[in-house]
Amino acid sequence: MTRSSRSEPSRYKELSPRKLCRDLDAMNRKDIAELVGLAAIVASLVFVGMQMRQAQDIAMAEGYSSLFATRIEVANNIKDHVDIWKRGTAGEELQETDFATFAILVNQVNENAVQAYVHLLMVEGSYSAEFAARDFAGFLYHNPGARNVWEDREEYLQINREALHGESAPESWPQAISAYLSELDSIQPPNDRSPFVDW
Repeated sequence: MTRSSRSEPSRYKELSPRKLCRDLDAMNRKDIAELVGLAAIVASLVFVGMQMRQAQDIAMAEGYSSLFATRIEVANNIKDHVDIWKRGTAGEELQETDFATFAILVNQVNENAVQAYVHLLMVEGSYSAEFAARDFAGFLYHNPGARNVWEDREEYLQINREALHGESAPESWPQAISAYLSELDSIQPPNDRSPFVDW
């Protein structure tokens, strides 16, 4: 019998179930308890992560649902005053009461756009949020009456902001819209604007 064949039974003996059971029994019970505890901690962390992800998905869905609900409400308000809206966005002169109604409608459109901007900024980041700002700037650009109302309102609000907060007052939304409007003005002259009403 060769040397390798003589060592074969001892190898099987070392791998026998009885030997494995003895090794398992010899393990320190404290180590086993620590391993079980570690596994429980990992499992709980995974569960908490899944709950957080689910809660985030629900919050995103609720946010988008709120945005669409607000947009529908604004659209219905515009529909109730569609003649004022059409004449106002075109920049036609309005009577005092009609102008007040039109200014309220423009403000509602602005607030809905701000809501979309903030929601996208928190959920998807600045890249997606900029689309909301660009869309609103495009709306103002193609509707001079709405632009005049928005710019007058922002100028009025800026006076109060500077009085209360100084020059460091946060102006991210108005600044973004004004920057996009300036860019559009430089690309396409005002007299070449195509009429467009998005609401």
